[in-house]
Amino acid sequence: LMRRLKAILIPFFSSLGRRAGRHTHGIEWEKQNEIRITKFGEYVFRLCFHSAISVAGIALFWDKPWWSTWMGGPPSALGTKSLFYDFPHQPVEPGMIWYYLVQAAYNIEAMVCLLELSFEVTLQHIHGRNGSWQFPIRLEWSETVRGDFREMFV
Repeated sequence: LMRRLKAILIPFFSSLGRRAGRHTHGIEWEKQNEIRITKFGEYVFRLCFHSAISVAGIALFWDKPWWSTWMGGPPSALGTKSLFYDFPHQPVEPGMIWYYLVQAAYNIEAMVCLLELSFEVTLQHIHGRNGSWQFPIRLEWSETVRGDFREMFV
């Protein structure tokens, strides 16, 4: 679902960036900055996703006891200590479950995209050129690998 959403929205946001760049800088700039235009679409998608999920998180968690002191509740309130009250038998509302599932889906999808950009996977015969056995899948660094791969993956 997250990939389908990205497949629709990123090209839409990229086209907005392309139109704005063409209007302000001309067609020549658009041809020279295709990668920037694509990244613009990705960044606008991230901005919209994180803004929407932040608003949803605040709406879902606003009335929870661990926010009571932050919202000006009595100082005797437990605050974040209430997260562990009656652990592990705390009720989890459906909205909270969906919030965490959507967040997890976004993070897993981002990690899979990073792996797809970083590696090329090729299938090979299990018999090597000199007759020895070899693993049937070969991984190589892709030409599109990011320079900050380790930082982004971890």
